[in-house]
Amino acid sequence: MAEPAGALLGMLVLAPFCSPMLLSLSFAFVAGIMIFISFDELLPLSYEYRKNHIVVFGIILGMLVMFASSMLLNNFMK
Repeated sequence: MAEPAGALLGMLVLAPFCSPMLLSLSFAFVAGIMIFISFDELLPLSYEYRKNHIVVFGIILGMLVMFASSMLLNNFMK
């Protein structure tokens, strides 16, 4: 219950300042953080269980799937 309440409070406080450019920049910032976490934390941990390069291919494939679904959704919404 804390996350929805925090999101509602954040929306009420930040709504006057929110613009499409600010929203795009914040999404890009969060995406960069997620990529950093993937490579810095999850990649070394996954190498403990699997010692070959299939781990890297899985991460790249996951990023490509997310990119493709984002592009398809963007084209579908237009």
